[in-house]
Amino acid sequence: MTMKDILPCKFCRESTAVFLHEDPPKQPLSKWLYDFHNRVNKKLRDQCKDDPRVICPPADPTFEEVKTHYETLLQKEPNAPPGMDFLFCIAYNYTPTPEKEGIYRHFFDLLSDVYPYEELRAIMKAQIHTFSFTSKRALMKSVYTLMKKLTKATQSEAILPSFVGVFQRYGYYASSCNRGKTCRNGKRTKKRDHRKTHKVTHARLIH
Repeated sequence: MTMKDILPCKFCRESTAVFLHEDPPKQPLSKWLYDFHNRVNKKLRDQCKDDPRVICPPADPTFEEVKTHYETLLQKEPNAPPGMDFLFCIAYNYTPTPEKEGIYRHFFDLLSDVYPYEELRAIMKAQIHTFSFTSKRALMKSVYTLMKKLTKATQSEAILPSFVGVFQRYGYYASSCNRGKTCRNGKRTKKRDHRKTHKVTHARLIH
């Protein structure tokens, strides 16, 4: 299971390791992941009771609502690469060790089999064989090249900044995470910083 090893937030990795031990993946996987996500939200709600800096998640939608939402979404043409922020954060968190390289290669191999939308999945499957894992910057560059192809395919090139801009942006999120007690707080100087980090580290099941 790679999820506990590749999540970009250190607090999420710690919680995921515990949750996976207590409740390993089972079928149907969609329902298991729904319950897993709600378990994370419950932990955050417990934290925000004691710490006003922690952003409380909204009420959990029902499983049927989530299922219907994503079934409908997958029937539409994609207007951006799914999970772009998330994948950049994962790449930025990479450290070049033999163990990490194996984990990250395995993650991207698995992802290429299930990435949403057939056309985008084909692009990813062709591109991951060119990924370099020699350094954090090399992997970020590999993901950036992939995103250039995916944004072109979805006619959303405008959302992708320069590579330098991408590297600085996700480095900023990482430094905010390192200063906080949870992934939903930290020493941010402006409210907009809080919103940005919240957007990247957590997404609602329905949005």
